[in-house]
Amino acid sequence: MSKVFISHAANDKPLVDAFFDLLQTGLGLSDREAFCSSLEGMGIPSGVNFADYIKGQIKNPEVVLIVLSPQYYDSLFCLCELGASWALSTAMIPILVPPMDHQDLKAVLQGVQVRKIDRESDLAEVRDELVKMLGLAPPTARWDAKCKQFQKKLPTLLAEQKPPTKIDYKKHIELQAKYDGSVAELEKALDEAGELKQQIADLKACKDKEQVAEVVAKYSDDWERFEGLCEAARRALRELPWIARKILYQTLNNFDPGPFDDHEWDQIQEAAQDHYLFVDDRRIKINHDDPTISNAEDALDLVRRFLQGDSEEPEYGEDFEGEYIRQYRHEPVFSSQRLWERHLGLRKGRL
Repeated sequence: MSKVFISHAANDKPLVDAFFDLLQTGLGLSDREAFCSSLEGMGIPSGVNFADYIKGQIKNPEVVLIVLSPQYYDSLFCLCELGASWALSTAMIPILVPPMDHQDLKAVLQGVQVRKIDRESDLAEVRDELVKMLGLAPPTARWDAKCKQFQKKLPTLLAEQKPPTKIDYKKHIELQAKYDGSVAELEKALDEAGELKQQIADLKACKDKEQVAEVVAKYSDDWERFEGLCEAARRALRELPWIARKILYQTLNNFDPGPFDDHEWDQIQEAAQDHYLFVDDRRIKINHDDPTISNAEDALDLVRRFLQGDSEEPEYGEDFEGEYIRQYRHEPVFSSQRLWERHLGLRKGRL
């Protein structure tokens, strides 16, 4: 599932495409981390049911960005997306598009803190919120450069916005039927949310990591299990300095720690002072007794067990392995540095 879902009206495509480019380039979001239905290659695949695909994308994002224009309130599907985000208690960041203003807010957005797309300071606040929610570390200079480019384009993009159009009665009936279908989909999503709450309750009742693994397997398919386990591992690894993550990767996979440049040795000394590491005559060991280290090791062990099983047999099916190789061009092996960099945050400065 995508971490960021951008909800917008179809007529706002040029504006939203430019806004998405700002987020992707300025924040370093990957293709899999964000969903925007208007963007080529990231929208709804051909031959796929519109409502089904949208429901799948909006079900579990970490944040929904709502691009509020006059056209947005005229779109039944947009209102369904808004209602789903509110009902599922998903984090929302509403963004006003001129001529919309605060007094134009309706329904569940009344009284909600919103940002304005034509204010550079508001865009900076959107950036800060996304950085905090998603654990990003974008270079400030890159964001500033992209934001200035976006602000220069914005007057032209706003001038090209298509005004809302009224529809005849026949079209209204057609849209009403689609709306009713979307409501049914929303009800189904809420049922699934109830199942998720039960899963959380089952997890809280677990006494050890083996029981946790059983609950995860019970409620998830292979991709959901993999992404969920990797996310839990990333959260645990965020508590460690980067150099400790690198050495933990090398240690867990029986690689000799190193080599390290002078700057990394300075980081190693700092990590040793915090008791994440032991250093003796340039020989480095992980402090497995440190609670933060052991917490990360437990989370990583669940990823390892998913990928190779307790008897060296993978716990996932052939469909997962084939799809993984197709997407990432390498096998899903726990010791793979590429897997750690892509899914577990081994890259320096990112998680």
